[in-house]
Amino acid sequence: MPFIILLAVMIGGGTTFAAQGAVPGDFLYPVKTQFNENVRAALAVSADSEAKLQTDLLEERVVEAQKLSAQGKFTAETSQSVSSAIVAQVKVATKAAEKSSAVLSANLKSQIKIAVANYLNTNNLDTALATEVSASLAASELATGEYDIAAYQASTKTRTEALAGILQKYQSELDAKVYVELSAKVDAATELMVEAQTKIEAEARLALDKAAALATEVESKLSTLGQAEVDSSSGVITDINFSVDPMIIDRGEGNVDASATSGTDIQINGSNKGAVDSGVLNTNIEGETSVRGSGSINL
Repeated sequence: MPFIILLAVMIGGGTTFAAQGAVPGDFLYPVKTQFNENVRAALAVSADSEAKLQTDLLEERVVEAQKLSAQGKFTAETSQSVSSAIVAQVKVATKAAEKSSAVLSANLKSQIKIAVANYLNTNNLDTALATEVSASLAASELATGEYDIAAYQASTKTRTEALAGILQKYQSELDAKVYVELSAKVDAATELMVEAQTKIEAEARLALDKAAALATEVESKLSTLGQAEVDSSSGVITDINFSVDPMIIDRGEGNVDASATSGTDIQINGSNKGAVDSGVLNTNIEGETSVRGSGSINL
């Protein structure tokens, strides 16, 4: 392993870039997990960025499993090692999410549940192993507490009812097509929660995961249309202010104005992290940036 990483350092960016597409069993996979990901972790300096990174890494582990399955390489031995990695990463991601800001924490915990549900639906995953993964996560001291069916049901119901109320309140302000699409997802989530009440625990949890995933999709869409007002204790969106530009983000670590123009310094975490030479800086809700125009961004 050390030789492979040393080789990556000596060869340079081409090898580390190529390693990003590696899956367990590939020659460059150790470069991806022990070099590339350590570099990414070193750059995640805030609690929010660390939590986002660890959740992203969990989703990457799931994608790797799906690629192995598609290639016919998801053997009993491989799925055992991958499952162990998934469980370990869920614990790390959940712990990091609990240390992040309230709004982000709620979103990341939903992403974690969706990632786990996607993994449990991976083709050729042994049923006994899937049960083992579910049991391990449910018993984990780092679990969010929502793996308790009653609490999970109540939490998802609160989110869904709040979203239904928002859609009804602002129907006239929403594009008709968007309103129909989001209402359908909320209705589907409600049906899944009703269905969960008649299922055994494992099946009920899966139905609630699907309902929570639909709620997350609606929350994400609404957050792009206006500024969300969130209950700090539950992470539930209680209202949307459509008069505020949602691209102006404040997570308590400084403001990022998506309308920054030529020659404007950007203040992040209270210090000057970089400046836009020219062009228009675009910032999405996950904190990624890009420059549109003839300029560049120096960080």
